Amino acid sequence: MKILHLHFYLLVCCGAAEGFTEKSVDLGQNVTLKCEVSLRDVYWYLVKPSESLVFIFRSFSRKSLTPVYSNTTFSKTFSLQYNSSLFIHNISTNELGVYYCIQTGSPPDISRGIRLSIRSHSAANQTFKIEAPQNQTADEDIEIRLWRNLFIISGMMNGVLLIAVTVSIVVCCGKTKSINFDVGLQEISGSQSRLPNAHNDSNTVVEFISSHPVV
Repeated sequence: MKILHLHFYLLVCCGAAEGFTEKSVDLGQNVTLKCEVSLRDVYWYLVKPSESLVFIFRSFSRKSLTPVYSNTTFSKTFSLQYNSSLFIHNISTNELGVYYCIQTGSPPDISRGIRLSIRSHSAANQTFKIEAPQNQTADEDIEIRLWRNLFIISGMMNGVLLIAVTVSIVVCCGKTKSINFDVGLQEISGSQSRLPNAHNDSNTVVEFISSHPVV
């Protein structure tokens, strides 16, 4: 599951510049979101501007309507329909955000985000001008949080790689020093073994000279 979360962050951050599919809804309305990537083995996620990633449920078959919820309380609001579509009952402000579905595999395939927002029924231009910047700010907050998570994950991966390289260098240096030390010992032992032979040769020469009489 953690590996899947990592893939999700990377894929969403890489595709964050593409934007989202906008879908306006009314409070209390029932909403169906279709999964574009697959009809089976699908994970549904919700990204809120002010909260972290929310895993809703996982589906296993295109015909089965019994998903595995990450939290049993989600079953009151979210349900699974055929073809792994997400059904939201009586939508409220708590369900607003960007929804993604991910098809399990290697690598996983992620859908384009679907951003749910409240439909404005007011004809006043002032209300429209106020809501538009708020929606834009929400999009920017989501993108900023996704990029921040990507940087954190990248930093952790680089740290692990740096530790592995450091350990490899230390091990290699240790082996090199051990080999040089053994070679030095062999050279010293060879020098010491030649000294007695040289001493015996000098004694032999002295004895040979002393055996002749002096004229």
